[in-house]
Amino acid sequence: MLEVDALVKRFGKSAVVDGISFAVGAGEVVGLVGPNGAGKSTTMKVICGLLKPNSGKVTIDGITFSQDARIYLSKLGVLIESPAFYPGLSGHNHLAYLARMRGRCSDALIGSTLARVGLDADSSKPVREYSTGMKQRLGIAMAILHQPKLLILDEPTNGLDPAAIVATRDLLGQMAEGGTAVLVSSHLLYEIERVCDRVVFIKAGRVIRDQKIQIDEPSVVRMLVRCNNPETAQEILAKQDFILEIQPTEKGLVCTLAAQKVGQLGSVLVHGGLDLLELSPVRGGLEDVYVSDYG
Repeated sequence: MLEVDALVKRFGKSAVVDGISFAVGAGEVVGLVGPNGAGKSTTMKVICGLLKPNSGKVTIDGITFSQDARIYLSKLGVLIESPAFYPGLSGHNHLAYLARMRGRCSDALIGSTLARVGLDADSSKPVREYSTGMKQRLGIAMAILHQPKLLILDEPTNGLDPAAIVATRDLLGQMAEGGTAVLVSSHLLYEIERVCDRVVFIKAGRVIRDQKIQIDEPSVVRMLVRCNNPETAQEILAKQDFILEIQPTEKGLVCTLAAQKVGQLGSVLVHGGLDLLELSPVRGGLEDVYVSDYG
């Protein structure tokens, strides 16, 4: 649905986006991750036609912005940075205004869209009375009102409470199930990991990693072991053939073992006369990758 090919965007002599290429398929949720200044927002703005690239190509559903800007933009829903509103207009009237501009959004669709973001009960209030989180949800509603084929969201969970974050995560999943391609940028790696199928890591305007999110249960796990006598614990565990590796750390012993053998880990230590203080999984995932790439 979205193809970004060798995209370059310079400001003066500085290339903020320096040859970025990636794609997002229909029904796929892709995260765009990187530190501040990596080029995430600039890339999104170029995709949306807000900035003109120096070189490279962006297509949405096979169409470029230069070929037909109206059709190109009709396929796109966007929320970049902070949404802007008319303070005196209600949430409903903001969507009604967009509906009139697009010419094909019914009152029923406006109502269902507000309900999807949890604003149906507050739809008649002027936006000046909205909290930061409510404004963010209204921005998302405005982006999805016309049921776009590509949805681009930059930090969509800014200002949201935990319940609204979960609801937004569910909404993105529903959009993807309906065939919408979703590109989302966030510094909340645990949310990216939960909602995305793939993650594109960028640094200094370049793609440095493009990887799928692992959703299968791992066959090998790492467990943190804390007990009253770490030295004795290490001696006991070193004799167990199901322990693949033992790594002493400041927090305790990190043991690598087959996932189905985790139950035996605690039993061996307890039967060895030790007091087991903690047995917990060592989380890896995107945070480890991020630290490795940017740390």
